[in-house]
This record gives sequence, C-alpha cells and structure tokens, in this order.
Amino acid sequence: TLLGALVGAPSLFGYPAFFFLRASHKAGKPLRFVDAALCWTYLVVLTPLFVIFGTAHSLMTISDSWAIVRATTP
Repeated sequence: TLLGALVGAPSLFGYPAFFFLRASHKAGKPLRFVDAALCWTYLVVLTPLFVIFGTAHSLMTISDSWAIVRATTP
C-alpha cells in the first residue's frame, strides 16, 4: 500500500496533466483558461495532497499491523 500511495497519485493525477500541458506547449497551441487551471490544480494541489494523505494512511496501517504482531508475539 505504501508503494501504491507514492506512485498512484502521480500516475493518476500528475502525469496526464503534465503530458497535456507539455503536448499543448510543444504543439504551440494555447490552452483555454479552464484547461490550464484544471491541469495546474491537478499538478500543484491534488497530486501532492493525495501523495501526502495516501502515504500517511499507509504508514498508519503499517504501524497498526506491527502493533498487532507485537501484541500477539510472546
């Protein structure tokens, strides 16, 4: 789950927005305001937010699992 938290958010939210911005820039086509705003929102807000929250949740789950193992081990 930790690997999924660290890789999942960038691959689902970051890469598509980055590639769309890059392809538009490379083609020389200006973006509409809505498209640019959504891409930057995905890159600057959602990707880091989901990476942080996903990683925190994954680390808490790992910690809880180790606590159960330690409690049941004599």
